[in-house]
Amino acid sequence: MQGIPLSDFELGVIIGLKLAGMNDLQAAKTLEFNNMRGSRQSISRAWEKWQSDPQSVTQSPKRQGRPKKLDKKQIEELKDYVRENPAMSRKELEVSNIANNENLSGKSLTNYLKMQGFYQVLLQKTIVISEENQLKRVKWAKKLLKRQKRVISNCHLYR
Repeated sequence: MQGIPLSDFELGVIIGLKLAGMNDLQAAKTLEFNNMRGSRQSISRAWEKWQSDPQSVTQSPKRQGRPKKLDKKQIEELKDYVRENPAMSRKELEVSNIANNENLSGKSLTNYLKMQGFYQVLLQKTIVISEENQLKRVKWAKKLLKRQKRVISNCHLYR
């Protein structure tokens, strides 16, 4: 008669205890002490199963959700391309179609690059001001400074 199957966590603990050098009895006592299920028989079964095929015991469920647009090879090609052309913009990357995927948006491309440790760097914009406007700004700033000095000096008089 079979009992309740052990959870993935309990199987992992059993394998860890066995790898640490404990025998079945010591592992069972340790599990019992920590309020976990595990008889000597279930411990030996889990250990034998793990020794024959380690993936069968600790196998995680398959990935769920929408499939990835790029596989590992395409991601590596993208990383190499970006390393060779570091000054390329996102728009230029979209046009170059390095990933060979028409359905790949610029946002997805950015997300893949972020996962690989690349981040967008925004270049500092240079502001072009005519000579006349530059003089007006300087005059305005000096006027503002004088006004602030007057207000500060008036405040000190009333103390």
